[in-house]
Amino acid sequence: MGNYDNPNYCLFPYGDIPEKKSIKWDMKTIEEADASKLDERLVMALIIGTIRTERLCDGVLLFFFKSEAILQWLEHLRMIVSKER
Repeated sequence: MGNYDNPNYCLFPYGDIPEKKSIKWDMKTIEEADASKLDERLVMALIIGTIRTERLCDGVLLFFFKSEAILQWLEHLRMIVSKER
């Protein structure tokens, strides 16, 4: 299972989480997903998936940084956490 098996989020297998939310696991679909409508579990799965994909396909992480998708995911997570406090 690995380090992704956090009992608070159940992120393993992280690749199944977007599909269960009807988000196809491809760069264009993920980039176009509206971060404000994603739950924290899905955002975490997208971040983990992006990092893991970079290991196999150079440039994926840079693509999501340049498109500002990662920034949007992190800002959305910050908003969720601040509401919980």
